[in-house]
Amino acid sequence: MSDFWKRKIILIWRKERLNLKTKEDSSSKIVYMVESGVAAIMYDADIIDFVSEGDFIGLQYRWEKACAEALTEKLVVWQFERDDIFFEMEQIQEGYLYFYNFMRTSFERYIQKIVASTKPNSERVTLLLSCISRWFGEETEDGYYKIPKYFTRRILANYTGISYIREVWHIICY
Repeated sequence: MSDFWKRKIILIWRKERLNLKTKEDSSSKIVYMVESGVAAIMYDADIIDFVSEGDFIGLQYRWEKACAEALTEKLVVWQFERDDIFFEMEQIQEGYLYFYNFMRTSFERYIQKIVASTKPNSERVTLLLSCISRWFGEETEDGYYKIPKYFTRRILANYTGISYIREVWHIICY
């Protein structure tokens, strides 16, 4: 456990990917914590979630085809062994509460995406854009949320599962 604080910092530039697959012969599982930036969590080529500052990458999913793609100009992550993260969480009083809240938030985001997938296209886009704006957007003076520019149409189309987001975007915005 003494090696916990000897963590590795990794810098990932925009559109680069961080592979989450661990080596087959390694008994350790690697987890990353986002220090700054935003990334899309992908399974194969499909975006399933997003992470930002303070979130973990690889704690709640461990698939062979999973990766994280940096959306912001730069993504800074800290690399840990998963067992070390759990050990440290056990050592602090609020550790279990933090883990519970992290998993609850992840679960709620997955549920919202699943519910949205059952809706017609325009409702799906509206619901998911609303979620993204609440999670990552900045509130304007008039009470609206502005989605950051790194959520491009390509990213939004992938996340919503709609290839023709331009037409649906036009319906929502006008």
